[in-house]
Amino acid sequence: MVNCKEIYRLLSDFIDDELDYEFEREIEQHLNTCKCCLSLINTFRKTINLFNEIETIEVPEKTHKQLWKAIRIEIYEKKIITKRRLK
Repeated sequence: MVNCKEIYRLLSDFIDDELDYEFEREIEQHLNTCKCCLSLINTFRKTINLFNEIETIEVPEKTHKQLWKAIRIEIYEKKIITKRRLK
C-alpha cells in the first residue's frame, strides 16, 4: 500500500501518467482515504493548469539583460550567505 511519503516523491510521475497501471491504482486508493494527499494532487494539477494558461510576453532585450543580472547577483549573494552559515 502506498503512503503519503511515496505520494510526495512520485507526485510529478503520477500527474504525468508515467507510472504503471497497478501503481497508479494503489495511489488512487490512497487518495480515496487521505484528504491531505488528495488536496496536494488537486492543488498541483490546478497550478499546472494555471501556468499553462499564462500568456507569454516579449521583454525588451535591455530589460531581459537587467533581469538576468539581478537574478545572478541574488543567487551569488545567497550562496555567500549560505557558505557563511555553514562555517
